[in-house]
Amino acid sequence: MISTFDIAYKGFFLSFNKWIGITYFSKCIRKPNNETIPNQILNPFIVHTRITPSPKVNISSFATIYALLLLWAAKHCYPIIYLLSHLRLQLFVDAQQASWAFQQITKNEQQKLLCLPRSVFIATTSKRFKEYGAMYIGIFLPSRNMHAWVIEDNLQTDEWDNYWILYQPLMMMCG
Repeated sequence: MISTFDIAYKGFFLSFNKWIGITYFSKCIRKPNNETIPNQILNPFIVHTRITPSPKVNISSFATIYALLLLWAAKHCYPIIYLLSHLRLQLFVDAQQASWAFQQITKNEQQKLLCLPRSVFIATTSKRFKEYGAMYIGIFLPSRNMHAWVIEDNLQTDEWDNYWILYQPLMMMCG
């Protein structure tokens, strides 16, 4: 299930196009309806972060190929990312383990720039995501910088991502 949130900003209405991954402005003709934003996003202080050393995770060659496909799609073809986000591969026990696996696969890359492929990888490979997780895409206003993150079991899955609280959610994907 995918939900989008209304954002009114300086007399304009900000929308997110899930197919091509861009935001666009239009004139505000109604009041934003944000009743569906989960409490953990409105109050990020109730979300916990586990700071633990990242252990080695057994990664299958399929998971490695899938992660590399997500990296390619994030750079070259956003609609593929959107389509892949609907898969439920369930390769890892939880989102924390999926996050560690993605970091092992992409160890030479700058993790801050990989937020979207990492979030899609976590959401599609965690066994617990369907019942307990949500992936968010948010925007940092007044710029149009965007960020993606996953919260599962009221826990921020990437222990190094501490800037997600600066972003206003535009979209939420639940299992």
